[in-house]
This record gives sequence, structure tokens and C-alpha cells, in this order.
Amino acid sequence: MYSFAKGFTTFPKQGPPQTSISPPFPPSRYTSSPLPSGTSTPDYYLQHLQQQNDIIHHLSTTISHLAHRISQLEETVRVHTSISDDQIHTFTKNQQLIYDKIRCHTMSPTENASITTPNDPLVPKHDSISVNKTPISNNDTPSHDASSPLDLSRPASPHQHPQWPSHSISYPLPQLQTTTMNPQYEYQHLYVPIKKRISAAHMRQQLRDIGLPSYSAIDIHYPALNIVSLTVRNQHFDRCQSTLHAANLTTIPDFDPLDPAHLINKNFQNHSIAERTAEIKRICRAQKLSALRRIAPQLQIDLAQVFYRKSWIQENDLNSILKAAHAQLEVPSIFLHTNTSH
Repeated sequence: MYSFAKGFTTFPKQGPPQTSISPPFPPSRYTSSPLPSGTSTPDYYLQHLQQQNDIIHHLSTTISHLAHRISQLEETVRVHTSISDDQIHTFTKNQQLIYDKIRCHTMSPTENASITTPNDPLVPKHDSISVNKTPISNNDTPSHDASSPLDLSRPASPHQHPQWPSHSISYPLPQLQTTTMNPQYEYQHLYVPIKKRISAAHMRQQLRDIGLPSYSAIDIHYPALNIVSLTVRNQHFDRCQSTLHAANLTTIPDFDPLDPAHLINKNFQNHSIAERTAEIKRICRAQKLSALRRIAPQLQIDLAQVFYRKSWIQENDLNSILKAAHAQLEVPSIFLHTNTSH
């Protein structure tokens, strides 16, 4: 009790001091755990030290193994990306061959004639040999005077770059003309009425569902409203037709894609029959050319001849398609040339 005159007369009783007990934590590799029974302190620390040494050794081994593997991969990359001098020479020669092939395609027969020089041992030596070509002046500027002759006996300018040897004479170009095909490799068309237009990929999936493989239809397009055209070979025609009929799908045997009645463009409703026929021919030609661009070059050569015989494409279309297809088929054969003689 406390009074202002005497202060504290009695003091409160104090109990024993309370100590806080921390909750137990599970032992870990970073905290000390209680020693097991029967184990002294030095032995316990020796065991922990041995475990740490084993872990460090394992990590060192893993790092060295990874470093060795990285060096192996780097060596593999260097081997696969290195190009020898012989390969560079072969690539350079192939590039020149491709250039010669393209130039032979673009040059006319008169321009493609070979020109011999006095250095040719098969030609008697003359003072000068002149041909009717465009002359080349000393300042390397082409002249537009076609009447002046070209003196080939004049020594070459020291500033001119050396030209690569031409090997185009050893590889004559095939004639760009139509060829007779085996009847079983000819093409026919199946015209099937459908409810609505779908993508070509979806149509091929539906053909596979009824039992027709994807290779049976060379091309799929829509020549008219709700009419799909399937281009197939003669050898697959009967099978495709019977499979379609078995799936309750009818075909139109006498369908004519050039019939102006198939034109549904409202802008041509009041036009004459001749104008409507010209428009449907233009649409048919565009569809056939688009179909030819989607197939392989060899198939282009065969199918373009079929389209031309049916008057679906023009003669200039056939010539350009045959020329481009032959050029695509020739370029891979150049890289198979293994003659490395200079």
C-alpha cells in the first residue's frame, strides 16, 4: 500500500521469474540438430564434414562433366559449319552454271550462237574477227551504235574482271514442247454437286472419310456455284467415281465450265451472251492457272497440256508454264555435277 506521507508500506508479492520457451524447430542442414544418443561431439562433426565433402565433390564432378559436354557440342558445331575450299569452289561453279542456264533461256537462238576467238586452236588465226555485236569501248561504257564491229583480237583491259568458265554447252536445254503422255496418266475431272463451299483441306478430309486417299485428287476447285471439281488421273477415275456413288454423291458427266449459265455475277445479268461467255472464260482461265501454281513442276507440265487441249488456257500460258516448269526441274540437276576439273 502507498501513502503520500510514508510511501510504500507493503510491497506486492512477486512470483518466480517466467522464462519463454521457443517452439521446437525441425532439424535442417543449416541448423544444428540434437546429437543422437551414443555419439560424441567430435564424431558427429566429422560425419557432417564428410557429408559436406561428398556434396562438394559431386557438384565439382557435375560441373566438369557439363563443361566437357559443352566443349563437345562446340566442336560438333564447328565441324558441321566449316566449309572447305573444295566445297567453296564447287558452289561457285554451280552458281555460274545456274547463271548460264538462265541466260540460255532468255537469249534468242541468234544470240545464243557461240563466238570463237583467235585463241581457239580449231580456228585458223586471223588478224581480227568481227561479229555484228554491240562494241565495248575502252571506258567500259556500252555504246548504242550497233553498226560498229567488235574487234575480238584487241587485248583485254587489265581492269576487267576475270570471267568464270562456262559449262552450259555440255548441258543442252530440252525443247519446250508438248509431249505424248501414257493414257493412264491422263487427267479427267469429276464434278460433284455440294450444299456449300468449304476449304480444300476440309474437302480432302471428307474424301478421306469416304475412302478416297489424298493423292487421288490432284486439284480441287469450284468452277460454279455449289459445284466442286476433282482432277484425277485416268487410273484412279473409276475408283473415285464408284466411291463417290457408294457415298450417295452424284456426279455430272456433261458439265461444261465454259457455259455462261454458270456466271452468277449480278453485273453481267443484262449483258449479251458473248460478253458473258468471255467473262466465264476469263474466270475459268484464272482458276486453271491458280490450280497449276499449286502443284509440282512435273504435274504442271502434264496438266497444262490437258487444260490447253480443252481450251481452258491460252497458248502463251502453256508456253510460259512449260518454260518455268522445265527451268525448275533443271536447277536441282546442276548441283549433282561432280566434275571438278578446271
